[in-house]
Order: sequence, then structure tokens, then C-alpha cells
Amino acid sequence: NGCVNLPFSSAQTIYNSIDANCPVIIYTSGADTATEIATANAAVDVMNKIKALGDKVSFASEPAIAEARASYEALSGSSKVLVSNLDALENAEAVLQGLKDENPEGYAEYLQQRAAQEEFTDGTAQPLEEGTEEETEAEAAGTETE
Repeated sequence: NGCVNLPFSSAQTIYNSIDANCPVIIYTSGADTATEIATANAAVDVMNKIKALGDKVSFASEPAIAEARASYEALSGSSKVLVSNLDALENAEAVLQGLKDENPEGYAEYLQQRAAQEEFTDGTAQPLEEGTEEETEAEAAGTETE
């Protein structure tokens, strides 16, 4: 926690060495300070998404990788140049593509599981209906109910 008055490139080096979720406050001075701050904050948000991807990439990383890429692409040109860890996103994308190419069956299975989970969590899946208490007890005892 402290105040750093450095060129942006030096601040990037410091930023890249801190842990995810560590608060970073960026203040710049100049004629259009609000725009500069918004530009820097947008870049920081994307850098945090990229940093959160971590080093281990799996099929389950795909939504987070896609979100990080979409967030990067939505940045203005002046914000994109501030994203200092774009190489980590590009690496994660390449590793994910390699996994898909090496194991298309596994990827298809992952997509089916993800679709089923999304269907369940979005409320479109119907829960299994349970029998009456009497039927449940009879099944446990191995007898039939009338």
C-alpha cells in the first residue's frame, strides 16, 4: 500500500508482480484526467481477468478465456495498448485450442456436460419427481404399494 509516482511502463511492471484482487488505484494528471483514468481502469479490469485465468488451462477454462478475450476486444485502442499481459491470454487460447485438437471427443463430452449444467441452472430442466413417502418406504423394503 503506497503512492507511486512513475511513468506508466514502470507502474505496469509493479502491477504485474502483485496478486489478483489486490486493489490498485491509478491517478494520472493532465488535461483530460477523467478519460485517462477511465482508459487505465478499463485496461486494469481486463488485466485482472487475464491474470485470473492462471497457469493451468483446461476445457473448463473456456468461458473465462472467452470472457477475457471479449473484454479485451471491447477496449478502445488507447486501453488495449495498456494491457501488459495480453501474451498470457494468447497463450491460454493456444493451449485451449491444442487441448481441443488433441482430444475432440473429450471436448465434445465437456460441451455436453456444460450444456446440461446450464440447462439445470437456468431453470429449464425439470427436477425428478419423487414418489410418495409410502412408495419410498415400500421401495426401500422391497415391497409394492397398492
